[in-house]
Amino acid sequence: LEAQVGAAPEEANGQHAGEADSEAGLPFSRASIEAHLTRLSDELKQLHLEHKRGAADALGEATERAATRLRALAQDFEKGARPNAEQLEESLTALEKLLDEALLASLSGAELAAARAETETQLSSYRGRMEEATYRQTFDHLLLKRLREQKGLPRLSLFYL
Repeated sequence: LEAQVGAAPEEANGQHAGEADSEAGLPFSRASIEAHLTRLSDELKQLHLEHKRGAADALGEATERAATRLRALAQDFEKGARPNAEQLEESLTALEKLLDEALLASLSGAELAAARAETETQLSSYRGRMEEATYRQTFDHLLLKRLREQKGLPRLSLFYL
């Protein structure tokens, strides 16, 4: 019958119906999302080990917790018949917030003041041209971006896949 009518659309693409259903609604392939979660978990575990060698601080503890949570998310995502990308993204956002708060808490007053001064200098030409709320939000995002890069903290969102 297939010879007369043609293969089903999912078979024509080399996928079985179950595989296509399991990826329906996902912004990326399951394999790439699973690899992303595993890579992030490994990176955070490495950061935790590096922090463990130095003085224990909030960032070291947060990287360990986040790495453990990412492994659990990866396992749940892998086992799920129809994983929910929106729910996964919400979990990743919450983990990023945890890491950002720990990052700020782990800095000395002098380190934070220096980072704020650098960010202020970088944005000084925009201050007069932006509304205060927009400037403050841009400042906060740029400050956290700079600090994450300095400490080697990866972004977790699927948008950075």
